Amino acid sequence: MISVHISNEKIHIVNGDAKFGVFNIYEYLNAPTPDGSMLNGVITDALALREEIGDIWKTNKFPTKGISLVIDNAPVVGKVMRVPLVSHKKILRIINRELSPQEGENVLDYAVLHADDNIKKKDQKKYDMDIYACSVQKSLLKSYVDLFESNGIRITSINLSINSIIKIGHFLRSLREKTYIVITLDGSSFASYLFVN
Repeated sequence: MISVHISNEKIHIVNGDAKFGVFNIYEYLNAPTPDGSMLNGVITDALALREEIGDIWKTNKFPTKGISLVIDNAPVVGKVMRVPLVSHKKILRIINRELSPQEGENVLDYAVLHADDNIKKKDQKKYDMDIYACSVQKSLLKSYVDLFESNGIRITSINLSINSIIKIGHFLRSLREKTYIVITLDGSSFASYLFVN
């Protein structure tokens, strides 16, 4: 699978997979983001960014389908929430009430931070789970999809960097049920994330 992360300063592309608690990286590439083409997760010069991505794809002959995009520093509303153990649809309704006042304008999603997997179905309503909920404008996501489609590249998933970090924490057995810090550094951008069990 090809994953792409675009920040204010760099475009990172990873070809790899994850199986049985192990990450396999087959290829990694980074290139500078064209000056002034990105600002805090918002595309500000689509033409320059489109040309750079097109050149990268032609030079490296990456596949044009099944691409996963990770966005960072985008104008996203995010919040850690405690919600009941209910269906995915009901959780999205809860998130919508909490984070998205304009119905239909935003895309909603969440990542489970902690839940007890051993609860019987009949007892689920008695328990809660912690999630990281987020809401992002559809127009922002569309700008990324359009950027890649203009180069004939099909995006199949878009993730936030924080959600990717949460997924890694769940995937790696050594981090499960542990307290840890993840620090990211990309040029002059620095962020730290504390996960407490």
